[in-house]
Amino acid sequence: MYFGVNTLKEAWELPEGEYSKMNEEREDAEEAISDVVAKEDNSEAFQLILSTVALVFLAEWGDKSQLSTIALSATYSPISVMSGAVGGFLPICLVRDLT
Repeated sequence: MYFGVNTLKEAWELPEGEYSKMNEEREDAEEAISDVVAKEDNSEAFQLILSTVALVFLAEWGDKSQLSTIALSATYSPISVMSGAVGGFLPICLVRDLT
């Protein structure tokens, strides 16, 4: 519960200018991907996508919410841990999608 509340607090305190930086980075990434996909050699595009997926997977592996969920499910009922995880992440996703 602490991590969910802390993440909501950080998202709420995020300055308005930060969204423009995220949009700019997204546009740059889309442009880079479209340049690679436009080439005839699709193996390079596949390698780029595969390395991106691998990088995101490794970056997200072992974040604090994942580790706490694993530790809790080892001790408590998996159904109650799953309910708590969904209850904690649902408000975060709703705030993200509604802002």
